[in-house]
Amino acid sequence: MSKTSTSTRTYRRWINAYPSIAKQLPLGETFQKNDLPPELQDHFDQITLDGLLEKVHDPGNNQDGAAWWRVSPDARSLVRELQDNHEGRLPCGHDGFKNLRESEYYECTVCERKFTREEIEDD
Repeated sequence: MSKTSTSTRTYRRWINAYPSIAKQLPLGETFQKNDLPPELQDHFDQITLDGLLEKVHDPGNNQDGAAWWRVSPDARSLVRELQDNHEGRLPCGHDGFKNLRESEYYECTVCERKFTREEIEDD
């Protein structure tokens, strides 16, 4: 199996698991980790290990500053497709939610807003 098809499956798996977070990836520009929204920073180690991001500049141990990154060319089209076509399941625009025990509410796992079942079904 080629490296590209393995990478594409890995990207797609992560993107499908975290679509509302993946939508926030900056395309066509370089960035530093601290430039990313907090939700992406929380997943930074995973998405670099999965190859979704590639390092374009590393200041090394002898220089001050952080590394510069970009979305890898192979993953860019998948992220662009998501940005163009995906709407979150929750009224806040995100996807992930958890049921709050002993409560009638569901909580968004990204922004922590709370919704009733009716609010989610009506959206």
